[in-house]
Amino acid sequence: AGDSAEWTAAGQRAMQAMKAKDWQGARNHFRKAIDLRPSFPRSYVGLSKACAKAGYPGAARRAVHEGLRQCTDRAELEQQLAELPHVRFLDVKSFTAAVAQTESLLGGSAGDFDLAAVLNRGRAACGSTDLPIEYRAFADALGADGNSWVTTLRAMLDVARAVPQLFPHGLPLMMAGSPDTLELSRWQVCALLAAGVLGFLPVQDQAVLPDFNFNAILQSEQAKCACLLLYFKQTLRKGEELHSEIISFQRSVLADDAPETTSEFWASSRLPLAPVKIVQDGAIEDAHGALQADFANMYIGGGVFSHGCVQEEIRFSVCPELLVSCLFCEVMEANEAVVIVGAQQFAQYSGYGFTFRCTGPNADTTALDNHRRRDVHIVAFDAMVCIGSESSQYEVEGMLRELVKATVAFSGDARESTPKRPLATGNWGSGAFG
Repeated sequence: AGDSAEWTAAGQRAMQAMKAKDWQGARNHFRKAIDLRPSFPRSYVGLSKACAKAGYPGAARRAVHEGLRQCTDRAELEQQLAELPHVRFLDVKSFTAAVAQTESLLGGSAGDFDLAAVLNRGRAACGSTDLPIEYRAFADALGADGNSWVTTLRAMLDVARAVPQLFPHGLPLMMAGSPDTLELSRWQVCALLAAGVLGFLPVQDQAVLPDFNFNAILQSEQAKCACLLLYFKQTLRKGEELHSEIISFQRSVLADDAPETTSEFWASSRLPLAPVKIVQDGAIEDAHGALQADFANMYIGGGVFSHGCVQEEIRFSVCPELLVSCLFCEVMEANEAVVIVGAQQFAQYSGYGFTFRCTGPNADTTALDNHRRRDVHIVAFDAMVCIGSESSQYEVEGMLRELVKATVAFSGDARESTPKRPLATGNWGSGAFG
């Protein structure tokens, strides 16, 4: 009876806190109610709502998933999960039909094979009307062997068809302004990439999300197509390894009231500068054990899905697992960075810009860490755009903006304790950003 009264009181205090918009108080009271009665679903729903209102979408998702594990009555929990922001997928019936129709197009002989028809089937199901009539770059990258084309695309289709099962509750967005971490198995990442290439993923909200549309790559970016095919050829035969390994995506946000957001903090700082080592040869991706800089666009990935081919786009091309971040990472604000851990390099390359070429497969033997991630740490952080106003970067506001961006970026993976790993960087912001 005592526990029942205490549980009732905790629930009442939680609801009062919600009405008062005391999100932290509500979270504490809902947690107390859960501890007293773990099988009551509405406490988890309330905790999730309070976390979402407080700007913690990751905690909101975790509250629902905890409830789904503990409760037999799941209807309200599943409804709450559906209301949290997600990537837009085709409904299961439409997705399954598009896969089946694509599969039928791959059922004939190689001589009857129509690449455009195969790649356009899913795109049409997603509502695309301006469909390409040919995918010349992808065809060139596939090579002259028609049987190889069919084998490769069937293998991609086999993994893409698993998307509804791999994401039964959808794929959450990593929203601007909210610190969050999302973990995906490498098999989930592979399924998303295969579905993207085959056209089974609808276009997302381009106002807040980067592009995730492979059309331009498949039509005219042969080097990027070659990198993608090397990725699929190396990963699709691994199976269990990809199911057990993780890639983590962390949205880091420096709080608006953090001392580092003020010029006074930096003017009075007496912290010594860290040692700097200049390396003449090699690339950022060769700096094993370091936090590797991605000179990002505020929309992560930059122009990788079009004709962009400088530092960020090249890194995303030779490490295609990075591409999925474009599907769910909203545009970065001035106090944000995105840390990705576990994405391997599958292609070697030469050149830069218009001279970029895929030169062959890359054997990445990076070891796993304690969290089942490959020990490759990449941080995406965007510089100021100073084209036409180059002097602004040397004014107090401009310098403070870059110091805030660097502070949140260089903090790296939240799972790592101090001391932090060294940063591998270069001429950040010195190209297209002015």
